[in-house]
Amino acid sequence: MQKTMIDNDFEVENKITVDINGLQQLLSIGRNSAATIGEQAGAVIRIGRRKLYNVDKVKAYMNKMTEV
Repeated sequence: MQKTMIDNDFEVENKITVDINGLQQLLSIGRNSAATIGEQAGAVIRIGRRKLYNVDKVKAYMNKMTEV
């Protein structure tokens, strides 16, 4: 599996949270779709005015979506 890289050469797999740009790269989708998935996954974390997304919750949500 190819690892997704974001700013400063940090690997997404090693991060607990990402911003919207990191979430876009993690999911390989657009900004609005990434924000929608982050909301639906219950992964939003607000720290002041900053909005971050819990990577583990997003991954769990995506895995649950693929279960049949």
